Amino acid sequence: MNNNSSKQILLSVLGVAILVVAVVGVSFAAFTFSDTQDNKENTITTGAITLTYQESENGISITNMMPTKDTTGKALTNDSTDVTGGSTNVFDFAINADIKGKTTINYTVSAKKQDSTLDDKYAKLYLETISELGASTGVEKMAPKTYQLDADPKVDSNGRPADEMTLTTGSFTASANHYYRLKMWVDESYVPDGTSKSFTVKVNVYAKAA
Repeated sequence: MNNNSSKQILLSVLGVAILVVAVVGVSFAAFTFSDTQDNKENTITTGAITLTYQESENGISITNMMPTKDTTGKALTNDSTDVTGGSTNVFDFAINADIKGKTTINYTVSAKKQDSTLDDKYAKLYLETISELGASTGVEKMAPKTYQLDADPKVDSNGRPADEMTLTTGSFTASANHYYRLKMWVDESYVPDGTSKSFTVKVNVYAKAA
C-alpha cells in the first residue's frame, strides 16, 4: 500500500515538472527589471512584461526586395501574395504587462541588426500601433526611418543596449496589452547591383520599474 502511494506521489511530481517544462517551452520573454530607487537587483515582484508574437522568431527580414517608395512600404500587409515581398516584411507583436499592486513599468522597444548584407542606409523601418495581433489596419507610431543607432550611442534608461535602434517607448501602470506592427522595406534610393541582398532585425523589449 505504501509503495503504491509513493508511486502515485512520484508520478504527480513528475507530472507537475513536465507541465512546468511545457509552459517554459512555449513562453517567449525579453525583459529586464531593476529597482531604480535603491539599486537592488531582482526586487521587482509586482509586475512582469512579456513579448509575444505569432511568427516562429521575434524578428523581421527582407531578401532581394526591389526599391520601394515609403507610401508603398507603409501599405504592406500580412498577405503572403504581396508582390513587394510578402509577410516577411510585416511583423506583429504584443507587449503584455501583468501588474499586481501599485507600480509603473517603462519599456523600450528596439531593433537589433542580425546578419545582413544590405547597407543600413537602405533598410527602411516603420512602426504602427494596432488594436490586436493580425488587425487589418494600424496607426503610425514611428515614421519611416532607415536603420540607425543614436548619434551618441549609449544604454538607455530602460536598459536598451547601445548597439540597438530604438523603435518606441511606452509604459504600464496596470495590466494591459500594447500591440505593434513593424514593417520593413528597401529604400527607393537603392540601386540594385545584381547581387543578392538581405537585411534582418530582431525585436527586443527592455523594461524597468519607475
